[in-house]
Amino acid sequence: MFADRRRVVIVSAALTAFLAIGTFWLVRVVLGSTRAEFVAGTGVPSSTVVIPDPVVGSSAVPSTVHSPEGTTAETTAETTPGGTPGGGTPTTAASPPSGTPEDSRTPEKSRTPESGTPTSSRPAPDPPVPTHAIRVGGALLDNDTPRTMCAVFTNTRLGATVTVTGVRVSGRLEIQPGGCAEDSNTGGRPPCERNLTLAPGNGCFAETVADTTTAGEYRGKVTLDLRVRCTSVATAACDVAVLRDDPPTSDRPAVLTWSDTGATTLCYRVPAADSEDSSPFCSSEPQPDS
Repeated sequence: MFADRRRVVIVSAALTAFLAIGTFWLVRVVLGSTRAEFVAGTGVPSSTVVIPDPVVGSSAVPSTVHSPEGTTAETTAETTPGGTPGGGTPTTAASPPSGTPEDSRTPEKSRTPESGTPTSSRPAPDPPVPTHAIRVGGALLDNDTPRTMCAVFTNTRLGATVTVTGVRVSGRLEIQPGGCAEDSNTGGRPPCERNLTLAPGNGCFAETVADTTTAGEYRGKVTLDLRVRCTSVATAACDVAVLRDDPPTSDRPAVLTWSDTGATTLCYRVPAADSEDSSPFCSSEPQPDS
C-alpha cells in the first residue's frame, strides 16, 4: 500500500517536470527567441523590446509587443573619409510612412525670393507744373453777325490758343444750333461749345432762338467764357496788367480766364400765328433788349 503511494508521487512528479520542460520548449519553438526585434519600414531596425524568459512552472504567458505605428526612421548624414559631413546634405535610411511628419532634425530649406522678380524701381512721376488762375478782362475775339440770330467769333488778334469754357446768351434767347450751321456766312465754322479750342485764325458760331412762342422780336448778346495758359506776356491774350509786374514763365505759368461778350446784338423773331411772313429774321432797325 505504501509502495503504491510512492509510485503515484514519483509518477506525478515526473509528469509535472515533463510538463514544465515541454512548456518551456514549446514557448521557444513558437516565439523563436526570447528577444523580439521590431522594424519600422521595410528592413529598417527600429526599437528593440526584450521579453523576459518564462519562469518554469509559471502560468503567465508573455504577450506579443508591437512597435508603435508611424515610427520614423533615423536620419543620418553622409560623411567624407575625414569624418566631415559631405556637403551637409542629409540622407534618409527609409522614407517615413504616409502622413507622418518629417524628422525635426532635418533642416528646412531657406526661402529666398525667386530670381528675376521685378522690383518697383520706376521713378515717381514729375509733379504737375504749378499754375495760378487769374480772372481778368481779357482781349476780345472778332465778332460778326451774318444773320440776326447768329454770331461768329474768330480768334484773329489774341496770338494764342484759347479754350471755350462756357456759352450763354442774355434776354429771352437760348443757344440752339440750327440753320446757321448750313449758312455759308458762318464760313464752315463749328458751333461754339464748352471745351472747344480756338487756335489763332479759327472761330466758331453761336445761334440763338427765342425761349417763347409768343409773337415778337427777342434780342440778346452772346457771351463766351474763355481760358488761356500763359508762359510769357508776349501775346495779346497774356499781355494784361496783372502779369506785367511778375511775368509768367514755363516753370511758373499763369492761367487767365475772362468773358467775351459779342459787340453786336442778336435778334430772333417769332411770327404771329396769322402772319403771312414766317421768317425768323428781325427787322433791320435794332430794338432794345427785352
